[in-house]
Order: sequence, then C-alpha cells, then structure tokens
Amino acid sequence: MTVGQMLRSLAAGLLIGIFALGLLPFLIVLNGMELLGLAELEASPLYMLLGSVTGRFKAMTGGKSAREPDDDAGGGS
Repeated sequence: MTVGQMLRSLAAGLLIGIFALGLLPFLIVLNGMELLGLAELEASPLYMLLGSVTGRFKAMTGGKSAREPDDDAGGGS
C-alpha cells in the first residue's frame, strides 16, 4: 500500500466519521421523540411521498389518491 492510498483511505474514513457524528444528535432527538410518543410519522410529508411511490399511501386511504374528492363530501344530491 502506497502513501497515497493510505491518505485516501484515511480521508474517506474521516469524512464518513464526521458525517456520522453530525447525524448523531438528530437521531438521538428523533428516537427520544418517538419513545415519548411525540412524533407522528404518518403526518410527515416525506412519509407520504415514500408511501405514494411504494403504493402504501393508497392502501391506507382505501385506494383513493389525495387529490381525488370523496363521494360523501358532496353537496347532498
């Protein structure tokens, strides 16, 4: 292993370590919120986006998309 390869590996490891340490506070806060029941994952726009991509959102809403109006919400005719 040359010195250049060692420096590249060391730099990559340091970047991954800094990235992981940067995300750690967010993960701790989210985990604490979930344990206390303060986080509503279903209300998250990201959850809805991923659910619509995977088809899970339609299954939860009974096959209707969010843009389709309900039949029961009409004017009474």
